[in-house]
Amino acid sequence: MKDSYVFYKDKLGEEYRAVFDQVEMYVNTQAVDESIREERLGELLDIFCSAQEAGKPVQTVVGSSLERFCRSFCADFGAKNRLFYVLDNLKGVAWTLLIFAVIDLAWLLAWGEASGGVGLFQSTDWNVLTYLAAVLCVDMLVVVTNVILRRVMFRTRRVRLGLLNGILCAEAVLACAVLFWALASGGGFSWRPPTLAMAGAAGLYLLIYYPACGKRIKRQKIRLSELVCADVEPAVWQEMEKKFQKAQKRAQKRGRTLTLEEFLDREERECQRGPALYILLPLGITALCWLGLCLTDGFESPADSAAFAAVTLAAEYLVMWGLWRLARRGFAARLAWVRGKRAGPGEESGE
Repeated sequence: MKDSYVFYKDKLGEEYRAVFDQVEMYVNTQAVDESIREERLGELLDIFCSAQEAGKPVQTVVGSSLERFCRSFCADFGAKNRLFYVLDNLKGVAWTLLIFAVIDLAWLLAWGEASGGVGLFQSTDWNVLTYLAAVLCVDMLVVVTNVILRRVMFRTRRVRLGLLNGILCAEAVLACAVLFWALASGGGFSWRPPTLAMAGAAGLYLLIYYPACGKRIKRQKIRLSELVCADVEPAVWQEMEKKFQKAQKRAQKRGRTLTLEEFLDREERECQRGPALYILLPLGITALCWLGLCLTDGFESPADSAAFAAVTLAAEYLVMWGLWRLARRGFAARLAWVRGKRAGPGEESGE
C-alpha cells in the first residue's frame, strides 16, 4: 500500500465508503502526525477492500458501534506521535518567521541606515508577536473544532458528513481571517524582536528539526504524480462514460439529442485549453489581498508591499504549477478516451 490512500478510496462501495469517511474524519481530529494517520488509514482501507471483496458487510469489521470502533482505532496513538504533530506545526511557523526575517535582512543589507550602519540588530518591520498570537489562536480553534466534531459525529443519525464538512469549512475560514488580521495588524504589542535574532531562532529550530525528523518525513513523502499516474487513466475512462451518459440525459430533458461525436468534439476542445486560469488566478488573489492590506494600513512602506506581493505570488504559482501538472495528466487521459472512442472497440480497450 502506498503512503497516501486517497486515490484508492474509490475502490470502496457505498456502504464501506460511508463508514470509511466517518472513520477518516474521526482520525483527522486526532493531534497526531500525518505519517501515522496515513499509515493507519491505509491499513484500514486494505482491510475494508479485502472484506468487501469477500462479500462481508462492513459491520463485520467495525462491529455494532462505529464510535467504539473509532475510539479503539485511535487508542494506540502514543505521546511520541502527538509530539511529532506539534513539531511539524512549529516547522511551518519557523519557515514563516525565517522568510520574513530574510526579507527584512536583505532590505537592511541593501539600503542600510543613513549613518552607515546596516541595522542588523534593529527590530523587524512586522509584528512578530501578533503573528505568533494569531497562530496560537488558530491552534486553539482547531482543538475546539476537533472536540466538537468528535462529540457531534455519533450523537444523532441526522448528522451527516455534509454538516461535519461544513464545520471544517467554517474553521478554515475563521483561521484564514485570524491569520489575515495578524499580518495586517500593526499594533497590539510594542516590543518587536531584532531581525537577526528572529532569523537565528527560526533557522536554529529548522536545523534541529530536519535531522531529527528527516527519516520520518522522507518515509512519508511520495510524488503526487506517481499516485495519479497509477490509476488516473482507468478511473478517467470510467468517469468519461458516466459523464457522456449524464450529458445525454440532460440533453433529452431539454428536448434535443446529443451524439457521441458532438460530445467527443466538446471534450477535445476543453482538453486543448491553455493554462490561462492557472496564470490569472494567483494575480487576482494577490491583488485582492494586497488591496485589503493597503486599505487597513497593513504596509509600512512600499518595500513591504512589494515583498508581500513577491512572496505571495511565488507561493501561489508554486501551487498552481503542481495543479496544472495534474490537470494536464487528466486532459491527456481524457484525450486518450476520445481517441479510443473514435478508433473503435479494439483501440478503446487498449489492445
